[in-house]
Amino acid sequence: MFTRFVLCNLRADRVHQMKKLTALLSLIVLCACGSQDDRGRRPESLPQWEWMTGRVVTDTPLLVVPNTNWAVDRERELWGFAASASLAIHVQESLSEPLHLTFVVDLGNPEDLHASMDGLPIPAPWSTVDGARLSFHVPADALQPGTHALTLIRTDRATVEGTTDALRFSEIRWQTGSVVDRLNPDRVHRYRYIAAFLLDGVTGSQSTERLGGVLFIGSGQTALPVSVFGPSTIHFTVQNSSPVLARFTVESPGGTISHEVESHGKTVITADLSTESSEVVLRVDGPPDGLYLWGAPVIRDSAALRTPPIVLITLDTTRRDVVPPWSDNSGLMPNVAKMVGHATVFNRAVATSPWTLPSHASIFTGLYPSHHRAGVTDQELTPSFTTIAELLRSSGQLTAGFAGGFFCASRFGLSQGFAVYHQPADFEVPAEALTDLVLAFLDEYADVAPFLFINYFDPHFPYRAPDRLRTVAGPDSTTLPDSTAAIWQEILDGDGGAWTRANVEDIPFPAQALASIHSQYRTEVAFMDEQIGRLMQALHRHDLYDSALIILVADHGELLGEHRILGHGGRLDPELVEVPLIIKFPHQAHAAVRNDLVSIADLFATTLTVAGLEPPPSDGATLSGDGDTGDRIRTLVFSEEHEMGIHELYGRLKIADHLYGVEGLAERQIVWSSGRDCFVQRDSSWEVAQCSAEDTMALVEALLDPPELLAGQAETDLDAAALEKLRALGYVQ
Repeated sequence: MFTRFVLCNLRADRVHQMKKLTALLSLIVLCACGSQDDRGRRPESLPQWEWMTGRVVTDTPLLVVPNTNWAVDRERELWGFAASASLAIHVQESLSEPLHLTFVVDLGNPEDLHASMDGLPIPAPWSTVDGARLSFHVPADALQPGTHALTLIRTDRATVEGTTDALRFSEIRWQTGSVVDRLNPDRVHRYRYIAAFLLDGVTGSQSTERLGGVLFIGSGQTALPVSVFGPSTIHFTVQNSSPVLARFTVESPGGTISHEVESHGKTVITADLSTESSEVVLRVDGPPDGLYLWGAPVIRDSAALRTPPIVLITLDTTRRDVVPPWSDNSGLMPNVAKMVGHATVFNRAVATSPWTLPSHASIFTGLYPSHHRAGVTDQELTPSFTTIAELLRSSGQLTAGFAGGFFCASRFGLSQGFAVYHQPADFEVPAEALTDLVLAFLDEYADVAPFLFINYFDPHFPYRAPDRLRTVAGPDSTTLPDSTAAIWQEILDGDGGAWTRANVEDIPFPAQALASIHSQYRTEVAFMDEQIGRLMQALHRHDLYDSALIILVADHGELLGEHRILGHGGRLDPELVEVPLIIKFPHQAHAAVRNDLVSIADLFATTLTVAGLEPPPSDGATLSGDGDTGDRIRTLVFSEEHEMGIHELYGRLKIADHLYGVEGLAERQIVWSSGRDCFVQRDSSWEVAQCSAEDTMALVEALLDPPELLAGQAETDLDAAALEKLRALGYVQ
């Protein structure tokens, strides 16, 4: 059925999108449509802006720090992890000697580990096991200056005496030339601060506000090249993560400015720049063990040619049938309806996944989940992939992210490339509080035409929207059948455990209960729209709206009783993966409709093209705002669902461990290893159809080449507190 389609936009190469890694292996490209072995690599960018994201200033030639997945037993000086963990390896200058890493195992079997460097398996000659010692010998030419990630993944599921920490190390040390060091459990908080900066792209003393920029490890100074075209200023939000007062100094053509910053305090430092290419010197004086962040660098250049402001709004867990123009309730989202009047509506937009992390990773990288691996084998978007924010930041645009939901927190890798990143303290930031943060940011930085990523989480269970919006959400039921009143009342009260039980146990789904669920859900949608209205007003107020690229897209939808299921994940039904996508292109004045088959992965290339950058090769295509001309961008798109450590599938949510959606112009298939369901489109709806004899799974395997899930990747790295958040959201039992 599907093999006749031309798929030149899809790559089957398993290339792992390196940013900083010289090739460890020869990469084989399988697509006959053209070589794409550079897919996901960073393109050439303006060198004067490269320092603005991820620069480290240290007198140490090599840094090796563990990420947050490592657990520490300080009393016994042990390191361990439950499923997988990484070491960030930062090379300050080219190494002349190889790097030797040694892990001394206290509990477990070193043979039960898979190792990779920057997403590629470590070649066998680099690795040795000698009794309880696991060693890696990495050639100097494989560690170019920059940050690399060494990841260890368990290949067994064995637990020891009932513990989840089944692998422990009594020592982790490294050596290059005469430099020798070891991990010290007493420095775990320092390590995590640095690792967050190196791997997640942002760090800081405040858990909900994270900053990118320039990180000083100890006192020191660095010179930064700056090119401007007129009277300009440079701004930093500096943070002092040391136990005492520290002095931050910036030397620029406009003079020298110093600020003393209290321990764990922050302030803003501004300096003048000349109208010609110049140099800025940053200096910190403080304890040698301190960490000093020159965060969120911003250059205000009145004469610079700027990219248009870009506003990427993800509507978490938002069904297409509640969003205009697809909604049957015109009053539910009036602010979005207003935007539709001068934007482009994409009627055939498909999400790459039915849950948050892999879908957002696809938006940010332009890759299908099997290619970026987040939510497939990896529990985060690893730093071996290049994001929209990184490319825009490298070109000089200020980038700011506002995550409303737990799976968009920086620990999941979506914060790479952001100068400023706000994230939830718990599992959600309500829409009003999130919009307050965005508006405060715009009041300060609207003049630099920033890139804003805003993730509204409110339509996600549990539902807690203000009661004042219930009048626009539709009818509610005030009475529940006696036989199921208890569990449905718990669900309506926001009990995640009851929500989970509804998908596992054989309970009735009465119409009264579903009416109440729909009403609560739509109230959250109305609340989100109200806050989107505030955001749009702010864009108008700051004279950004007309020139901006504004994208509204859902990361996935939601089942509200279909198939006797509440929630999302596990399945690839139209209610979950056929999502609303509305784009207002810069200076667009009239409404347009596109009936092309598109993927949310297309937003990567689309955004970069509008910003004036050459998009790196990806699985996506560049969308335009013109009306439908009949020229199809593609004839096939994919969606995927995989059970893995942080994404448990259970009850009626689970069809198979690995599920694939293959959607064409008038037909779609849901495919798994032992079966498939086929559908054809009639009158804008899908009807069950007879499947052809063609092997669609073979097509999926050839084009997506899904990575193998190791045992450790099927377990969770999250701690008890994080798991409790997932239970509250109904993600795990």
